[in-house]
Amino acid sequence: MLHLPTRFVIEIEDHHKTNVRTLNKDILTSTYLRIRQRLRSVVVAVTGKDDTAEDILQDVFVRLWSRKDGINDATEAELMLNTSVRNASIDELRKQKTTLGSEAVESMSDTLEAESDTQEKENAQATYDYVISLARAHLNENQFNIFLLHDIQGMSYPQIAQELSTSEQNVRMTLSRARKTIRELYRQHSQGT
Repeated sequence: MLHLPTRFVIEIEDHHKTNVRTLNKDILTSTYLRIRQRLRSVVVAVTGKDDTAEDILQDVFVRLWSRKDGINDATEAELMLNTSVRNASIDELRKQKTTLGSEAVESMSDTLEAESDTQEKENAQATYDYVISLARAHLNENQFNIFLLHDIQGMSYPQIAQELSTSEQNVRMTLSRARKTIRELYRQHSQGT
């Protein structure tokens, strides 16, 4: 076993932390630059003002920059950027409400709600896909099959028990363990550990 001086190990750890911070900054910056045009389009579509789009994007980026160390990957950065830009656009729309007629605001609100629903559906689909991949990768075959039959295909406990030639109690217990495993893995991913 190789024994390194404590000072050397501390220097390596400090260098690693610096690299992780740089990576987090790079993830936020590169993601922002990659989707900037789309974010700008969202702001213009919601607020109806091209001149305020740059200000809103800059404010959002600065706000997220202060939380950059909590961003683990490009997907998370993109979700945070999309949500923050949408919320900032709504705030700007509310400011405009006093100067615009209520009909125009309602029309913009309807458009925003439709876009928000689409974004929420995309986020839900991404979460769903991730949970399925966790289940597939970490559950044993029996747990995955029961999870799939009950939670994905909607089969009842008696139907699953009959299909797999086992007892309902076994189906309940196996499903409970599978869900617990998935919950723990999902929490670990969400917390970035």
